[in-house]
Amino acid sequence: MVKTCTKAAGIVKKIHGENNVLKFTKQLNLKEKTLQKAYSCLEKAAESKKLLRGIKQVAKAIRTKKKGLVIMAGNVTPADVVLHLPIMCVNNEVPFFFVDNRKELGEASKIKRNTCCVMLRDDILLEDKKYQKKLQAVIAKCTKSVQKFKEALNKNAL
Repeated sequence: MVKTCTKAAGIVKKIHGENNVLKFTKQLNLKEKTLQKAYSCLEKAAESKKLLRGIKQVAKAIRTKKKGLVIMAGNVTPADVVLHLPIMCVNNEVPFFFVDNRKELGEASKIKRNTCCVMLRDDILLEDKKYQKKLQAVIAKCTKSVQKFKEALNKNAL
């Protein structure tokens, strides 16, 4: 029994880095300035109740080809809960990025609980030009990092 537990702990250390964050998510993080733009868009969408929260809602929006930006937490356990979402995003050409902490993502989306993922749709708040400008800037940055991620997937270099 002890050997099994230590073996399982070794597998967990291979996919998780420090603070229980998935290792591959580090290359899909944004810089601080872009992250602040994303959080300001997130707060504005949350205030107007136009935010998609949770794995089921986000997966449904990706499946139905809604355009927007997906933000996922990197410290989700078990990791299997969110690992299908990046592949769905790549296949449906939806930009996405990771943040390190679920709690931080929940606070930014104005809910009292931790959340694994949220989606900012770009077809909402069309009259707010400042929101649209910030969102398009974040989407442009994310598209570049997702393209690198997609190339790495094709080469199996992860």
